[in-house]
Amino acid sequence: MRSLCRSLRVSLSAHEATTVMNRENFGPVTLFRIHPDDVDTFEEPHREMTDPSDFLQLRKNNDYNCRLYARTIQGEGVVISMTDRV
Repeated sequence: MRSLCRSLRVSLSAHEATTVMNRENFGPVTLFRIHPDDVDTFEEPHREMTDPSDFLQLRKNNDYNCRLYARTIQGEGVVISMTDRV
């Protein structure tokens, strides 16, 4: 299971629009965010977690992730879910 999760995290990290939020997690859960093309995926996740003045951009990014989630088809053995908690 660990190698599968690690492989998923490596694949997600390799994509320029995707940020893995829990890279160091030893468990099976992989938390990631997808950002639009015009967002700096190296800086934006840090701002989302630390800069309260960036609330409007955070909301925009959250809405983007919600729309992507709504269009996702879940495959066998894969569960994709949303959370609105920190």
